[in-house]
Amino acid sequence: MPIMEFLPDNKVQDTSQYPRLKLELNERARILAIERAPHMEYIHRLEKPRIVNGVPEYHEEEKRDGTKQRVLTQDFIGTPICLGDLGIIEEKGVDPVNCPICAASVKGDMVAGPVRRFAMNVIRYALKPGQQGFALAEPYSVSCIAWAFGDAMFNKLTDFATEWGSLQQHDLLLGPCTVKQYQKFDVNVAATAEWLASEDRKRLTAETYKSSKAEDLAPLCGRKAKREYIESDLESIEMAWRVVHAHTAGGVPDLTGGDSAALAAGLDDLLADLPAAEHDATFRDLVATEPAEAAPVQVANQDLLDDLLAEPAAQSSAPSAAPSAETAPVGGDVGVQVETLSVQEADGISVPKPHGETIVEDEFEALLGDL
Repeated sequence: MPIMEFLPDNKVQDTSQYPRLKLELNERARILAIERAPHMEYIHRLEKPRIVNGVPEYHEEEKRDGTKQRVLTQDFIGTPICLGDLGIIEEKGVDPVNCPICAASVKGDMVAGPVRRFAMNVIRYALKPGQQGFALAEPYSVSCIAWAFGDAMFNKLTDFATEWGSLQQHDLLLGPCTVKQYQKFDVNVAATAEWLASEDRKRLTAETYKSSKAEDLAPLCGRKAKREYIESDLESIEMAWRVVHAHTAGGVPDLTGGDSAALAAGLDDLLADLPAAEHDATFRDLVATEPAEAAPVQVANQDLLDDLLAEPAAQSSAPSAAPSAETAPVGGDVGVQVETLSVQEADGISVPKPHGETIVEDEFEALLGDL
């Protein structure tokens, strides 16, 4: 029987449980995108119609114009990483040969094709409690957490980087959060980065990053699932949609995989020898019964800290962020609200953009190399 020593290398590394950036209602956050390029995976969003007692469930949703509409209720299943070839997906948008979800998305609209999902390690500053701005708490304290987001946020960060240069020199100001479930919050760029204010801050931030960063960011983008599990999920989704389509068309759902006629004949044979009183309706009678009318279905990272981050990791003196017990909703940043580009100081007041970077690129690299 093999033995397993109590060594760090023998620990199970479950990155999916790594602490993530999540804002409570009305909460704000000041973060540093310490990594220049996030990790990216193509993922699928899987959900299926909710069926209650054999009937699809609907609910009312308010539209932007204030009117309400009746829509099909869907239950979230997961966000598995696409099994397709990256090159094929980038060229054609889907890879139906290698990924069963891609294949299903081509055949019908039960599932969607793959979308990009990003994840990166970020530094989160501790803020003064009970204040509405972005002022830092004393003493200086930071934690390293993971931030997962979609294309909308990626595009916004790309605009910031294009306008202001390296985001290592500019903090990001998030919030306040207006909808916790969908993590809706404004994102603005600050004129400075607080971690560059002193040598002690730079050293503490770098040590925290090195000792606490998530090495494998793929599980933070989506779920690594085996093909057989994905196929099982697809069967469950297809079954639920079969019920929806049957009720929408005014029929009875066929849950037999298309062999309902043979099943009906078999049941009639079994019932043939029973007294009539014991079977007032045959299977065909039940199939012919009109159901209640249902509503239509509306349905590339470089090492950004150079010599500083290349040093052996020191024990971080910053408090670690507690793992979140809450699972992010599908897509994580679905409906993330990003507003106009603005620059803010630590107290949240807008200031004009400086004429050029406060630290030019070669000076910045030299600064990091001295630590």
